[in-house]
Amino acid sequence: MTNWEIDRIGGKGIINVLMIEDDKGFARLIQEMIEKMGEGIFHFKHVDNLKKGLSVLSKEDIDVVLLDLLLPDSEGLFTFLKTFNAAPDVPIVVLSGLEDDETSILAIREGAQDFIYKGFVNRNVLIRSIRHSVERKRSSKVLTAARNILESVVDKKNAEVEELTMKLKDSEKKREKLEMQLKQS
Repeated sequence: MTNWEIDRIGGKGIINVLMIEDDKGFARLIQEMIEKMGEGIFHFKHVDNLKKGLSVLSKEDIDVVLLDLLLPDSEGLFTFLKTFNAAPDVPIVVLSGLEDDETSILAIREGAQDFIYKGFVNRNVLIRSIRHSVERKRSSKVLTAARNILESVVDKKNAEVEELTMKLKDSEKKREKLEMQLKQS
């Protein structure tokens, strides 16, 4: 059984990929890479500007975004930030023609799951990046949910301890009062 088959078990089976890229030739190349490697596991959708991409993100169930930073209607890190703000729970892999380490580091710091230079992208790197990005985001959601449950349990236990402390103080006051009455009699 391959890793891809294992991924299908217990999951929805298909990873919905949205590519926001104005270079139709590059988008077609990426689509071919994904389709050849993905064996029907990926559903690929391509749009050529940020406005269309944000519209798709608001209406469809997207598992990962492949994002170019230089689009006709948005440029640079601002492109990533707008996309991230529109869909903070969707992992974003930045694909950029610019070999700009500063921008790549800033994008990762701001929440991008990966940053790949277009000149270095190949099928294995791309598929690995998509799979790892989706898994990191999934793991992050699981950890957040577990943290929320734990915080809820801790809050409940703290409230119980506070209530028991108050009861103990009341009991102590009653005991002291009874001792005083006993000494007086």
